[in-house]
Amino acid sequence: CDGNAVNLNVTPAYDTYLWSDASTSSSLSATASGSYSVVVTDGNGCTSLPSNTVVVTVNPLPVATITTNGPTTFCQGESLTLTANSADSYYWSTGETTQSITITAQNSYELQITDVNGCTSLLAIQNTSVYSKPSTPYISAQGPTTFCQGGATILLGSGGYQNHWLPSGNVSPSILATTTENVGYFVLNEDGCSSDTVYMSITVNSLPATP
Repeated sequence: CDGNAVNLNVTPAYDTYLWSDASTSSSLSATASGSYSVVVTDGNGCTSLPSNTVVVTVNPLPVATITTNGPTTFCQGESLTLTANSADSYYWSTGETTQSITITAQNSYELQITDVNGCTSLLAIQNTSVYSKPSTPYISAQGPTTFCQGGATILLGSGGYQNHWLPSGNVSPSILATTTENVGYFVLNEDGCSSDTVYMSITVNSLPATP
């Protein structure tokens, strides 16, 4: 693999050496693809024919890349999938060895891949950021939550952020409840992250039949 070397040695020892790449040491560290041979001269000044040729192939290092299935900045409680490019094997800084991993935390994630030649890539790095979610809000009722048909009660959200009521979709700080339903409430903060949803049951009793 690129960055490694193949050591070629001559035995027994001779007086001089001349390699096909013009180097003259007794051994050669081959770092590039090519065909290597050597001619040696002994103590009598006799020079050999070229040795057998050794073919060295240096495979390039693979390049690791990471793709994501969404923004790398996301809200607490959400997740992001990181996927490596195709390779023979994978190693993530989380210890996982699958092509894709699912992460939920803010961190710097590293990836190394190994190709079919056994060559390992340099590190690919993916940074992620996680926004905090708002604390769970609460609903207060400005009156009984069980009442007779024709009545109503005001439900007030704890606020502090953008209000959202379910199932109506109302975004005001309070709503007027007039029907039997399970009212949900959550808030969105400035990062667009949602709190957990809290619920309050409203029960409206029917009026008795006219006698």
